Amino acid sequence: MLGIVTVDRQLDGYPSAIWVTNQSAPTEASHSNAVVLDVDEDPSALAKIRSLTRGNIVVKTAGSDIRDLSIEGGGRVLADIQEMVQETRLFQREIRQLVADYRKRTRTSLVDPDFPTPPGPSRVPCDFRRSTHAGPRASELRRRSMDLLVEDRRGATSKNSSA
Repeated sequence: MLGIVTVDRQLDGYPSAIWVTNQSAPTEASHSNAVVLDVDEDPSALAKIRSLTRGNIVVKTAGSDIRDLSIEGGGRVLADIQEMVQETRLFQREIRQLVADYRKRTRTSLVDPDFPTPPGPSRVPCDFRRSTHAGPRASELRRRSMDLLVEDRRGATSKNSSA
């Protein structure tokens, strides 16, 4: 699974904050890196940002302006991740219905896929508070990442067991 990088770049004189969230266990995600960069003062800041964001989903916090950071795809917002979770759940319902229809049509004992219940809100405190926006957003994305990991992992397990 791709990592999720949360970028907070408020053009109000504060440094930019970046959180990297990755899979840490089969059904868990955690913040693997957190960095504060002063894009205006650090001549290698853009290279560092590209290194942290390349190959990952980039989510910008509300009010962030990342146009000058050369981030591939321009960045997403939290609603995009929430939409992806909802789409995953819709696909799971469709898969369950297709399995049920096939089982009924062929009279086989095909087992329903076992998709997990997503975890509740994250109880992990955000202790990296250099930015008022990115910390809470990164924690929410960590929770959403765990939702996707759990659902993705179970989907792969169901596919493997039916093969």
